[in-house]
Amino acid sequence: MTADSVRTTEGVGAPAVEPSRPALPRQRTAAVARRVRRAARQVPGLRRLVRWLRLNLAGVVGAIVFLNASLSPSLLPRTWAYQAAVSGLAATFGYAVGSLLRLVVRAVAWSVTRLPSPLHGRRFRPSRRAVLVAWWSVAVLGTAVTSWFLVRAAMWQTELRLLMGAQSPGPAHYARIVAVSAGGFLVLLAVWRWLRGLARRLEVRLERWVPVPVAVATSVGSVGAITYWAFSGLLLPILLTASGLAFGVWDRVEHSGVSAPASALRSGGPGSLVSWETMNRKGREFLVSGPDLTALQATSESPVREPVRVYVGLDAAPSLAERARLAVAELERAGGFDREVLLIATATGTGWVDPYAASALEYVHGGDTAVVSMQYSSLPSWLSLLSDASEVERAGTVLFDAVHERWAALPTADRPRLLVYGESLGAQGSAGAFADVADVVRRTDGALWVGQPVATRLVSDLMAGRDPGSTVVAPVVSEAPAVRFWPGGAAPPPDGTDWDLPRVLVLSHPSDPVSRWSPRLVFEEPEWLREAPGPDVLPRFTWYPFVTFWQVTADMAVSLGVPTGHGHRYGVQHVDAWFAVAPPPGQPGPPPPERVAELRRAVAADLRGAPGLD
Repeated sequence: MTADSVRTTEGVGAPAVEPSRPALPRQRTAAVARRVRRAARQVPGLRRLVRWLRLNLAGVVGAIVFLNASLSPSLLPRTWAYQAAVSGLAATFGYAVGSLLRLVVRAVAWSVTRLPSPLHGRRFRPSRRAVLVAWWSVAVLGTAVTSWFLVRAAMWQTELRLLMGAQSPGPAHYARIVAVSAGGFLVLLAVWRWLRGLARRLEVRLERWVPVPVAVATSVGSVGAITYWAFSGLLLPILLTASGLAFGVWDRVEHSGVSAPASALRSGGPGSLVSWETMNRKGREFLVSGPDLTALQATSESPVREPVRVYVGLDAAPSLAERARLAVAELERAGGFDREVLLIATATGTGWVDPYAASALEYVHGGDTAVVSMQYSSLPSWLSLLSDASEVERAGTVLFDAVHERWAALPTADRPRLLVYGESLGAQGSAGAFADVADVVRRTDGALWVGQPVATRLVSDLMAGRDPGSTVVAPVVSEAPAVRFWPGGAAPPPDGTDWDLPRVLVLSHPSDPVSRWSPRLVFEEPEWLREAPGPDVLPRFTWYPFVTFWQVTADMAVSLGVPTGHGHRYGVQHVDAWFAVAPPPGQPGPPPPERVAELRRAVAADLRGAPGLD
């Protein structure tokens, strides 16, 4: 009896049953899929969740393209956390762009072929086989391309770190980037789909009373407006208020190891008009740092003096004008108007004044200096920009006008050399006190602005009017002979040749994201990326819409985590800058290189381990 003749019967007349045959691979796959679907139906809400998070092919392609673009190099080497944040945002934006293009293409296709609307009629659906082939193709090609970009990103980041003398991360750095950016993408996608579902529910309700196009436009506009209001009119003010309270409390916490200065020449010391208890953290760090007489004398062959430092915190007086008047009174008490040099330093959002700038000036002039500053906010600079970008300019103007009024009342022969200084947001505030360069030259004896934001109007106007052929990195402005630009780093500083006093120096590294960041980076390629890159910027840095904006934004967050001479770290370069802007009396020309190197070492040693510094 052969296998083909086998029959199985149960009782009389039972039908014959064919023997079972092994299932084909496609049949096995389909059976497994059916079992998975049946099991999924048993889990409450799982089917809805899977449908809710279902991705479309065009959106995935857009996400892959923008994700890989975000791995390209920018200004600074980034930590894995910031790179993951940039990549997650870029992938989400790419998914949105791909989805939008998909809708546009389908709408055009339906319109041309006179088929029903893709939103409210029958949809043309490709075969299941074609969809499967497309998904597998995107998965394989996307994985290969992304892997290649991750390898290239590792090489680019290594180049950047070698260029700046920083340490390269290990392989885990890139594994974290992929995992965290994917998680961030899913979270942002879930938020977007929740908002889209809200708009659709509103649209369904409105369709009972108004035409479909009106219902769609009204629902989308309403949800968009409510979302914008919830962020800008509700969430952002709450965030700023809570941040102000939190940072205000932190600002007043007693700094461990920092006590009131013993010198009467410093605010908070004996006889000071400003109580030590009213000082914020950054003010206290500023007042207790800097060289003493022993350190100054070790680097000078001439007699030296103990420097004057004046600082007024937020709690010292309720308004900007009152704090400025108190600063002037404190300067008079400490003898600040009797010094060779008087420096007005505009602080950043937290009240921070770069101690390198003050110490460098004190070493260059043998301590015959007075530095005055005051606090206008307890928020970090980026939050200060969100809350009120003009507040720093008001603070810089009020302090300068108050000091200048008292300085101008002195006999001309008895006046100290009046200098102005600002770094980062402080540069914007310091420059905001003047109408133009002529105003700076007329009212001061020199200005140094370091790492200024793009919003620094006076500097931006100078760059816009630079000579043809000069670059954004190293502009030349013949119409403003008092101004020089210095990119820092290994580039030699201005030496004073054909540069009359008073002098204005703008120090900004090509790799400083604070000086390069602008909202216009979202949709517009900046001039500095169309020019030859600076010495510490990779030539492979390419502008991408949306992506570059978030890359430079992330670079700002790590701009202090690089060695001096790159990013937003200026450090001992202030020595060179002060020699250029305000050379010591009797200096006929550029200072000897060995003198500059000696003072650089002295400033670095003096501030090593100082409070608030790395």
